[in-house]
Amino acid sequence: MSITPRLMRWKVAVCVLLLTAFVVLLVIVPVSPEGRYTADKRIGVVGDFYWELARGKVEFVHDGGHDYFGKYLKTNAVWIWIDDRGSNKSSLRLNPSWWRLSCVDDATGQKETLGYRRFW
Repeated sequence: MSITPRLMRWKVAVCVLLLTAFVVLLVIVPVSPEGRYTADKRIGVVGDFYWELARGKVEFVHDGGHDYFGKYLKTNAVWIWIDDRGSNKSSLRLNPSWWRLSCVDDATGQKETLGYRRFW
């Protein structure tokens, strides 16, 4: 079976389209950190668990329910997670991408990946 010029043009067009879509995903940063992210298995929770950022709240979701861990908001074009659960308030700068959510503690400069985006 030989490849006709028309079929070859279609294959090239599809490859160019897929490559363009991939580059756009790499370049464009999500507008918001809203979503679900995997949590570290070392937490020690049995069953399904993950971080969920929705409607301005940060929650740890597990089979037993939702645990509130603070709020997130955008200030000066930067996303901030504010842990306002007790008297010891703290905040982290959030860096969302299509693949993961990382945080930076501006006080110490420590950077950490909170989790990888879940699409289910």
